[in-house]
Amino acid sequence: VGFLFVLVFIPLEVEIIGFIGRQKLLPAAFVRKLTHIFTGSTMFACVSLLPLGESWSGRFAIACFMNLFIAAFAFGAYIPEDRFKKLPAAIKDRIQSLVNSCSRSGKRRELALGTLFYCIPSSMLLVLFGTAPITVFALSALFIGDGLADPIGRTFGSDKSMQYDLPWYNNTKSYPGSMAFLLGSFGASLLYGSLFKWAGHYTGIGYSHRLFLQAAGWSAL
Repeated sequence: VGFLFVLVFIPLEVEIIGFIGRQKLLPAAFVRKLTHIFTGSTMFACVSLLPLGESWSGRFAIACFMNLFIAAFAFGAYIPEDRFKKLPAAIKDRIQSLVNSCSRSGKRRELALGTLFYCIPSSMLLVLFGTAPITVFALSALFIGDGLADPIGRTFGSDKSMQYDLPWYNNTKSYPGSMAFLLGSFGASLLYGSLFKWAGHYTGIGYSHRLFLQAAGWSAL
């Protein structure tokens, strides 16, 4: 059931957010992060619907589906411009929709990069560790924390007084964006932990909300 939900809802969300991007209802950076947040959150939430104790095949199927996304995005990203122009209009529209919803600069080449960086670690964690707390912490930071940091930082951290530099990182960071990352990662970890606990994934492993709360806080930091 969980895998079927992923098959239905992920493409639907990409289409809806792509439409928002094409209509320019939101800034491109915000649209990209909406894709980031909603598709990742939906995928991981659907894992709670996989059969208890027999979820490996379902997790593997979801990981394969994510890697099919990588292949599709790579095709759209690297197909030569002359061949791209000869594609059927429906396919070109789909690729352009993906560009609108997933790229920062509006260039097709960017499709392959972001998708690769998010899908590969997500699929590896999902297959190897399932719904273990380490997966919850990592994907909460990847999907929710990172997804919130950029739009919050752009909206509330544009003033120089709200920014800071890291000696080992080239780009300037903002205090509101970093706080959004921290709180988003922390909150999402607790929500996912509660969801998987409710779904029965943590029975018999000594799960406690207090321990999970402490671990979620350290992972967000």
